[in-house]
Amino acid sequence: MLHHLFEEVAAQHPQEIALCYSNEEMTYEQLNVRSNQLAHELVFNGVAPYTNVAILMDRSFDMVIAILAVLKAGAAYVPIDPNYPKDRIAFIVEDSSTKIVLTNLKDRAQASNYGVSQIHVKDIFQQDESNLNVNQSEDALAYIIYTSGSTGNPKGVMVEHRNVISLLNAVKFSFSSSDVWSLFHSISFDFSVWELFCSLLTGATLVIVPEEARKNFRLYRRLLIERKVTIANQTPSAFYSFQMEELKHPDKQLSLTTVFFGGEKLEPMRLKEWKKRYPLTQLINMYGITETTVHVTHKKLGSENILSDASNIGVALAHLKIHLLNDAFLPVSNEEIGEIFVEGAGLARGYVNNPELTKEKFVEHPAISKNKLYRSGDLGRYLPNGEIEYIGRTDNQIKIRGYRIELEEIESKLKQYEGIQEVIVAAEAHGDSKVLIAFYTCEVDLDTTSISEFLLTKLPSYMVPSIFRRVEEFIKMGNGKVDRNRIFECKEFKNTNSQLSTEGMSLLQKRILDIITTCFVEGSGNITMSSEFSDVGLDSLTFIQVIVALEEAFDFEFDDEVLLITGFPTVRSMVEYVESKVT
Repeated sequence: MLHHLFEEVAAQHPQEIALCYSNEEMTYEQLNVRSNQLAHELVFNGVAPYTNVAILMDRSFDMVIAILAVLKAGAAYVPIDPNYPKDRIAFIVEDSSTKIVLTNLKDRAQASNYGVSQIHVKDIFQQDESNLNVNQSEDALAYIIYTSGSTGNPKGVMVEHRNVISLLNAVKFSFSSSDVWSLFHSISFDFSVWELFCSLLTGATLVIVPEEARKNFRLYRRLLIERKVTIANQTPSAFYSFQMEELKHPDKQLSLTTVFFGGEKLEPMRLKEWKKRYPLTQLINMYGITETTVHVTHKKLGSENILSDASNIGVALAHLKIHLLNDAFLPVSNEEIGEIFVEGAGLARGYVNNPELTKEKFVEHPAISKNKLYRSGDLGRYLPNGEIEYIGRTDNQIKIRGYRIELEEIESKLKQYEGIQEVIVAAEAHGDSKVLIAFYTCEVDLDTTSISEFLLTKLPSYMVPSIFRRVEEFIKMGNGKVDRNRIFECKEFKNTNSQLSTEGMSLLQKRILDIITTCFVEGSGNITMSSEFSDVGLDSLTFIQVIVALEEAFDFEFDDEVLLITGFPTVRSMVEYVESKVT
């Protein structure tokens, strides 16, 4: 079991540093004792083997303690991002049949009112410090992670201890107790499973990246330097933005020996400048799916890969096997594109309360294997050397910053907004990432700010479209359905305020405004001094691009305290800030 493996490591490295957060450190012995105390508290409150416990927590030592404690109590943890809307949190709590919510939120009311008991971690740690002796097998659930669902609600993926253990046993990378890992990702995103257990089960140090550093790559870079982090994990789009920041500072070198990529399609050619600066740092492209336990394939990128535009995901890890099948469910020939089916010990148990979807995705194919195969919906093809190139998707699922998004889930919520008739959500490439664009029809003009605010009560912020376009009508196919492939050809209603007002602005202000405007995706609206950034599609990666563009143009640096989106509510506030720094 995962927690038993951790207990063995804690016994071997009791005084070594297990966790770092802010200016604090925690040894393996301390982490084991604290998680034992909380586990005893959970058992005292009725948590039994094969039950589920929700974790609704801010980033801290408590978050890691809670995960270990739930496992030690014999239960599965259900991670919930506290930034999720209340409706989504309530759905996950109910759907997962969790009986207790573990929290450390200062606003205790935020974790209540979900019809279940609540334990606040600040109220305990007076319990027994010894390891628990809970009997269960490796097919017990370790966690349930909820991902976007095409039905309008998220779906819970049930992952067992044996799935994670098989992943860790299959990994042939040379991890050691001298490594320093960063826990960058939310625990509701399965990349965190890799970060957590690869570090804590090898006796390494895990640096919990504070929320502000996750949103500010300048602070993240400083953290990597200060803590001498050796292993980092990033989605490609996030890394491209981090790379822009790093390459601006040739003075201080990072200690990174390995960077793992995952969650999105990688564009290797964009790593050329990084490879020049850090030729000895391993760059490893991983392809994975929540339903197959984090990672499926791996590819160490050499110089020849950096010069290629192919997203080479390499070969399957030792505990898994990949089949590329065509529409007739037959193996494809060399270089023919096929759907990726995964076989092996990493396959999750299935979906919570959804046997139909489980049967649809975890399929039997006697002609291929006696084991079940997971049907991924991803497309790939074999390269001449036998490795696999990732091509894209067969459906309307996309990934943004590693988060898996079913466009139908967003559409179902948008249809609940009064006045919207038909709606299609699409993704468009912009800079280092993608932006979501909602196309809709309606009888009268609608306030897009109100639409955004409505969606934020239903969906996580990363699923709320940055741009809303009212169209006259959708282009339909012969069967009467909207033609998604021609969505960008739809005729939009003309904006009556189409002229950009620059009246009364100085030449410097106009130049600053022009630089800001060029960072936004075309069609995000007319950006003026009075525009609110929330109305023109400013997400965290676009924000970074704006900052970098302005700093390069005017040769200055933004102060740390304003390097968050909330630091600039309006375009005017940013223009005036830059003006004050360069005059």
